[in-house]
Amino acid sequence: MLLDMDISIALKNFSGSYDVKNFSLFEASKISERFPSLKLKTVNKGISIEIKCPICEGFHYYRYSFNELIKRELIVGGCEALGIPLFYIGNYDKVKQRVDRCNNVNRSLYAMM
Repeated sequence: MLLDMDISIALKNFSGSYDVKNFSLFEASKISERFPSLKLKTVNKGISIEIKCPICEGFHYYRYSFNELIKRELIVGGCEALGIPLFYIGNYDKVKQRVDRCNNVNRSLYAMM
């Protein structure tokens, strides 16, 4: 059985849309270079995520095991204060599908205003 070690991450930016990047679990420490508001560290059998929230301006902390990242198709992390999704991690197709839907809703809302 082959394991796909490539993961996609979509992070909400300060303009309200999502930016999508691909990375390998072996390069997890380099993801902070692509997303300055995200700090990703490898810890005992998993990763630790620290995010500067563009919505409430606070910091949010998450921890996931490598098994969760590999086996689950999509992981959603959100702002605890407001309940709005901040990031999606998982399979590229699932992440891209969710991000496209959210970005289209945001564009439609801005067009109505």
